[in-house]
Amino acid sequence: AVVSTQSGHYGRGEGLTGERILEVFYSEKRSFPDTPEEVEVEDWVGGIALTDGWVYGGLYNGIITRVPGNPTRESRTSSGISTLQVHEKPIKCVSVIKGEGDVIITGSLDQNLAMVRSEADKMEQVFVLKGHTETVNCSGVSPSQHQLASGSWDTFLKIWTTSLNEPCDEEEKKKRRKKSSSEPLLRTPL
Repeated sequence: AVVSTQSGHYGRGEGLTGERILEVFYSEKRSFPDTPEEVEVEDWVGGIALTDGWVYGGLYNGIITRVPGNPTRESRTSSGISTLQVHEKPIKCVSVIKGEGDVIITGSLDQNLAMVRSEADKMEQVFVLKGHTETVNCSGVSPSQHQLASGSWDTFLKIWTTSLNEPCDEEEKKKRRKKSSSEPLLRTPL
């Protein structure tokens, strides 16, 4: 029974004495919290990661969206939001390496991960991480921020370096020296 009266009045009305135990469950009446700030993005959100300054959302259209962490009406306009196409299929997970310029890691149905450098004025894809044979569902960064782990429907956990300066194999080092395009380099697991 729901009681909205003093317990003594209720007890006397129910014939309860001091020798019996009355279990009381208390529910405080509270109002709903204020509506949080919201930002509409262009597709379903498949993964999300936060830093002190930014909210990164991985979308089902393969785009990563960066929104200011404390949105205001002005920053919720297109000028406050950055986007970058990093996958051909839906993004399923987002991780972040926090620093002066954040590094965002996304995993996708396209079986790859992407490493994206996020600076104040732009986002730039740095690496495509290839090695899984099925959808990449999850990723996480080590406490030291030197390694990244990814998990996939292929039943493998893969470990990757998070260094932006050193590709993992000699072939990619040669490509980096020769490349002048902005196309991201390929990286394989450690």
